[in-house]
Amino acid sequence: MKNENNKNENTRHETADSRKENSKKRTPKQIGALLCVFLLIGLYIFTLIAACLDFPGADRLFAACLIASVGLPILLWIYIWLYGIMKDRISCRQEQNSKEQPPYSEK
Repeated sequence: MKNENNKNENTRHETADSRKENSKKRTPKQIGALLCVFLLIGLYIFTLIAACLDFPGADRLFAACLIASVGLPILLWIYIWLYGIMKDRISCRQEQNSKEQPPYSEK
């Protein structure tokens, strides 16, 4: 009975430890999403400043900021999407190559 309890406690600790390790690890998709958030926040601040300032060309700058606030998330989403597709293709190719190559054997 003690062995079973010890096994259950060990698996609980192992799963808790693995969750902590996984929560600290950042994937490229998460990094891209965080980058997009920071860029959008900066862009919104810059758009607000451009809207308040009065100098020649401010209207064009404001329009460019508004267009970028729509285009930037779309562009970053496309990059993240393409990254996922390329990563899947690379892993598929590696699996196929490992299946095609026979294990090394000495004659």
